[in-house]
Amino acid sequence: MVGDEPGVDLGGVLNRNFGECPEALETDWEYYSWYGTWEEDLLLEAVCTGGGGGGGDQHEYEEVRKAREKKSKTCIILFALFLFFFFFFFLLFLLLFIEATGSI
Repeated sequence: MVGDEPGVDLGGVLNRNFGECPEALETDWEYYSWYGTWEEDLLLEAVCTGGGGGGGDQHEYEEVRKAREKKSKTCIILFALFLFFFFFFFLLFLLLFIEATGSI
């Protein structure tokens, strides 16, 4: 948990992995939504800025960053494919409707 009392569920953001530095955590971050549930955020990144935690290993941080970037690109590609097929089938349905009825 992130907040004034680490480890105490007061809403906000959390990562279900255990570690001192957020850049070393491998699971996705979650935020507390208006619906009263924890929602995963694929793009959220967190780093230590002074205080108790260490700075983490730069090499490890870069690996995590690259993995998240790859996951983001994969999501974008899948969404683009979904849109392509959605519009393809919409146009196919529209053409079949026009052919069957003779008009729009």
